[in-house]
Amino acid sequence: MKEQFLTVRTNADDPFETKTVKVKVGKREKILCQEPYVLEDLEKYNKYLGGTNYNEAVSEQNLKGRIVSINVNNGVKVSALIDLSGKYSSECNLLKEPDYIVDQLEVGMEVDVKARTVNRNLIVSISEAVHDAVREDIFNNIGKKESAYKGKILRRLNGGYWVSINGVTCFMPGSLVALNKINDFDKFVGKEMEFMPVSYSKEKQTIVVSHREYLHTLIPSAIKDLRKNIKEKITGFVTGTTKFGVFCEFNECLTGLIAKDDLDPETLDKFNRNEINPDDTISFWVKEIVSDKKILLSQKGPMKDEWEEAIEEFKEKDGGVGTITKITDFGISVELKKGVYGFVSKYRVKDKNLQKGDSVFYKITNINMKEKKISLDLVF
Repeated sequence: MKEQFLTVRTNADDPFETKTVKVKVGKREKILCQEPYVLEDLEKYNKYLGGTNYNEAVSEQNLKGRIVSINVNNGVKVSALIDLSGKYSSECNLLKEPDYIVDQLEVGMEVDVKARTVNRNLIVSISEAVHDAVREDIFNNIGKKESAYKGKILRRLNGGYWVSINGVTCFMPGSLVALNKINDFDKFVGKEMEFMPVSYSKEKQTIVVSHREYLHTLIPSAIKDLRKNIKEKITGFVTGTTKFGVFCEFNECLTGLIAKDDLDPETLDKFNRNEINPDDTISFWVKEIVSDKKILLSQKGPMKDEWEEAIEEFKEKDGGVGTITKITDFGISVELKKGVYGFVSKYRVKDKNLQKGDSVFYKITNINMKEKKISLDLVF
């Protein structure tokens, strides 16, 4: 004989009015019936075993279970009977579970549930188990640059926002919602975006997340794409102005400055009349990428590629006189004209005693326009 916990309906019209009892059955048997009429027959088992002591059997914990049956009413999945590792069984109220979970449930499916006792009845929830697993995953990835989660800003509160990530509520300080100064904090409420867990707040008892940290991770690849499409016109928005020009945010994670002298006449007129405001839409080209954090913009046209202009006068097999600007273990760099350099492999230098600043005769062996490289051979 073995013991089995069984949740039995106490009201035939309401599947959620139940009572949990403990019964004794054969080793190869299991009672799955949950109708009210079985209570009388099972009462003797409760007396035989000293009564049901369910609160001691199951405290609040996460358990593995298997769906035994699903109760459907008018095409709607109302409840699911879940067997918990052959020890207990309980009904999960599917009307309280989110649709994305209910839609996936099938008889025989293994599921994780969070179980607790309420008024001596076992209550289980699939979504709460999912919630706990997600929260643990987010917590374990605090501070890891490669971990980002998609979520939604629920509402604003003093100092920041409540953010939902797969049902887990996290806190985000207002300063971490964007890269630049925020002029309208309310505009972010309801938005879906990516977040990275950065710390844990003991005061708020919640995980702290940052959208700004996520944006920082995008910058290197965004700069790379910007270089590839350097001549394309860009549309961004104003983040602020100074006496030197207009700061703009664009391509989700990049910020640049349009100097006053690089504004077009119409924008310059608005600038002089202090009519340019944060969040105004503005178009421009990239003038110069000084670094990831310093990008110069212009409304007067795309950046000129000085290398492409200068290289037009050079062709393969051409020769001339250049100046050695650098000597390394791999070879030497030769300036052909201002801004244009060629490279001579160490295998072509031979045993010549060359110094930085020496003038040398060269011959062009290859021009790679894509990588902006010129290969040379020295003529002695």
